[in-house]
Amino acid sequence: MNKSWNAARIAVCVVLLVSGAYSQQKLARNYEGAIAASRAAMRELVANGDTPGASIAVAADGQLIWTEGFGYADVERRRLATAETQFGIGSITKALTTALFGLMVERGIVGWDVQVQKYLPDFPHKDITARMIAGHTSGLGDRFDNANRLTTRHYDTNAAMTEILKEPLRHAPGTAYYYDTSSYTVLAAVLERKTGRSVRDLMEAEVLDPLGMEHTIVNDGGAAPNPLRTVFHERTAQGKILPVPRYDPSFKLAGAGYLSTSADLARFGLAFLPGSRGLSEKLKSEVLRPMTIADGSRPVTAMGGAMGLKDLGLGLGWNIAQDQKGRRVIHQPGGGPGISSWLIVYPDERLVVAIVSNRTSAPVGGKALEITTEAFLEARSAGRSGRGSFNAR
Repeated sequence: MNKSWNAARIAVCVVLLVSGAYSQQKLARNYEGAIAASRAAMRELVANGDTPGASIAVAADGQLIWTEGFGYADVERRRLATAETQFGIGSITKALTTALFGLMVERGIVGWDVQVQKYLPDFPHKDITARMIAGHTSGLGDRFDNANRLTTRHYDTNAAMTEILKEPLRHAPGTAYYYDTSSYTVLAAVLERKTGRSVRDLMEAEVLDPLGMEHTIVNDGGAAPNPLRTVFHERTAQGKILPVPRYDPSFKLAGAGYLSTSADLARFGLAFLPGSRGLSEKLKSEVLRPMTIADGSRPVTAMGGAMGLKDLGLGLGWNIAQDQKGRRVIHQPGGGPGISSWLIVYPDERLVVAIVSNRTSAPVGGKALEITTEAFLEARSAGRSGRGSFNAR
């Protein structure tokens, strides 16, 4: 009986996998022109060697359509970048963390608007909430973050938080905006204190595994051998592209401490489409609600300027914007030593694009991303109006 059941279950899984692969191939054929234009733009991104390697993924209507690697994951060893290469994602990690925190809010374990001191009695600042930290209005600064850009020291959450909190507040909580990464370590401390589990384990069990993000892992600074991990690169003042010295971002794990593939980021973006599975509509609404400060105004980051986006507000781990045609957009860039990445979601058009690269300040939010989004949006528009072959709806 058990053998028969297992055999049947395996057969169903095989059918689903084959069916899924066929569906993806069929959908990709409907976007052949958009893929060709995007591929040309990505090749141009890495053509002159200024950006060693990159990967892109595009998803629409709940499915991954196309993913591909370009250039080199490791310039010195001439190891090619592929769709499976794991790149640093920098501050896109913040969106992962706010999704995790939101899931714990839904279970009644923590709250966005509860003072952090309630969870962490030794926390030295009054009137700071998790929402303020996630929305960069808490007053916590980034002096420790900047001083430890290339640290090789490994920190646990409590040790990192102790160092971060030695810095005085930049402003009274909730009265101004200041973008900071290491302050997300406080969110990690709250989660660990309330659940008794590490953020690393929580993230894997509650976010990564349920959303099928199998290739998203903690950036351990190269402590463990990993043939899929990219080498981080920087451009010197003399214009040379050289590897970044190995560093350990554990002190800012919850803010910028993960590696991922472009395809995994696209899967994460799909969870933010209206009606999609994996994250509730209430959670998505909460993290995408624009922040306001004490005077009633909305902080904006202007991070979307590289792509011509008009940023309209700051959510929790996300930027809320519109493009030049007035279409609604949510996006989050990521950066760091040897890291430049971008995740962009068009909720109403049900389109997600992710680009990751392995060079500090690589222009992933520029021409390649703009060409890709426009090509796929045009293809979708043509399909819906009957001018093209695409008809996924």
